[in-house]
Amino acid sequence: MRRLSLGLALAAALYAADSRAQNLLQNGAFDQGVSPWSGFLSAPTFSTLDALGFADSGSMRGTYSSPGGLGGEILLSECMPVTSGTVYERRYDYLIVPAAGLSVSVHAQILWYGDAVCSPDSVLSGEGGLGSEFADGAWHSSPDPTTGFVAPPAARGVQLQLGISRAEASGSVTAHFDNVVFKAADTCALLPEVLCLGDHRFQVEALWRTSDGQFGRARVKRLTDDTGYLWFFNPDNVEAVIKVLDACNPFERFWVFAGGLTDVEVDIFVTDKKTGVLKIYHNDQGQPFAPVQDTNAFATCP
Repeated sequence: MRRLSLGLALAAALYAADSRAQNLLQNGAFDQGVSPWSGFLSAPTFSTLDALGFADSGSMRGTYSSPGGLGGEILLSECMPVTSGTVYERRYDYLIVPAAGLSVSVHAQILWYGDAVCSPDSVLSGEGGLGSEFADGAWHSSPDPTTGFVAPPAARGVQLQLGISRAEASGSVTAHFDNVVFKAADTCALLPEVLCLGDHRFQVEALWRTSDGQFGRARVKRLTDDTGYLWFFNPDNVEAVIKVLDACNPFERFWVFAGGLTDVEVDIFVTDKKTGVLKIYHNDQGQPFAPVQDTNAFATCP
């Protein structure tokens, strides 16, 4: 399915505070500038252009204009400690500024290090990522797959590199990056359209569609460790509330409860990131959202 362009927003402060709980990057949302990211071939700059339309947030802007063929990396992350054998995943939002006559793409790669401070002489190996080539001036999300980065046996640190390339020998090309996440694959990292519940074990996402053909991703707000709500059109207009409850003792289940204040078509996706089990809850167009009381949702205890 074609990825939806992002545009609406919810409270940036909530996102910044909660997402870092599982995101190894310290400033993946670029709320307060680009530090501690550092430039590789050119210095990245802070831009107020935000992937989700936050008025008090922004993105990282990088430009490559050196001659000599393919462009290089725009920026580097700070060093992140990792655990050997752990599977990690990464995602990011990007916008490529159209450049007439130039074939432009962005990409991400990682470098594993043998120490936790990423000393240059401790590099172990590197892994690339799929290129993203929507050079249309709109925001897009990084392509799949985003998982499968396994820390080598001797790895103690990792560095994520975001880059921009051009196929031509010269010309200036520019891209923005935002909402960058690098995390363990079996955990949830909160994004404005991703709700994390149950100590970041359960990931909640939703897609909505109106009768006149409008559609989009639901935006979320976390209320407690097990409860949050969704909104579609305005952050002050709650559309659905959802809770994932730990009932392992004594019922050997995680329960899912949801209540809706809408008659819009909705699909709610709840994933147990520890096991990969997915549950989908659907509401038909024009029908009042029927309460969800799924006491058999996840037989995945503990």
